[in-house]
Amino acid sequence: MKRLCALLLALCLLMTGLPALAAEETVELEKDGVTVTRCHEVTKTKNQRFAIDYPTFACEDAALETFLNQTIADPIRQRCAMAESEDTTGYESGLMDTISSGYTVSMDFPGLLSAEASFRYQAAGSHVVQTDFFWAVVSLDEQQTLG
Repeated sequence: MKRLCALLLALCLLMTGLPALAAEETVELEKDGVTVTRCHEVTKTKNQRFAIDYPTFACEDAALETFLNQTIADPIRQRCAMAESEDTTGYESGLMDTISSGYTVSMDFPGLLSAEASFRYQAAGSHVVQTDFFWAVVSLDEQQTLG
């Protein structure tokens, strides 16, 4: 009986931690048939820690949705992927690479969507922080980037 109670308690504790492993999603902007959802993920691997924000798009027009996700969301997520260093000495002391991102999306002008993102990379044991940027301005009617 004690083992059964212990097993049930362990399962309950495990289940309470599962939602924390999933990405947090919040609707950030809804305008002109476009819904922008902010996804926030905090994850760890053996040698890396990620804290990333990225958008996903849902649209009344399926082609526009595909275009926005391929043009803005996918490149932001891809830039957050950083390979572990081949020099493993930084990892030996338990230090980790740190990768983070943030972004903003606006639709302040009719028919235009703009997105900006920044990325921060710091290798384990390094005092150097690399920063990278992404930006895009998209014509929603023409489904193309401007500039």
